[in-house]
Amino acid sequence: MQSQAEKRDQKPGFQLIMNQATVFRIALAALLIASRNLVRKKQTTLVQAFNRCMELVSFKRSRQTNDVQPMLKAEDLRRHFDEFNQIFDTTGIPAV
Repeated sequence: MQSQAEKRDQKPGFQLIMNQATVFRIALAALLIASRNLVRKKQTTLVQAFNRCMELVSFKRSRQTNDVQPMLKAEDLRRHFDEFNQIFDTTGIPAV
């Protein structure tokens, strides 16, 4: 007596369907791998473009150039504090 699995395997279209399902699974896996590689390549290109852009920003070069703006000195703090208080007393709004 044959088991149900053996009977099912002997049906005329079963092997064809199983072969097609296997081919479909392999094709699906290949498509997923290819799409993942495309996404990774695009992400790498975007990161490289971002890094090139970051190399050109001014704040990265600011320490390499001569600073033409005067540095804030301790003596200037009192003057700035008084100016801030004057603005606050006049308008009631703190200066930003």
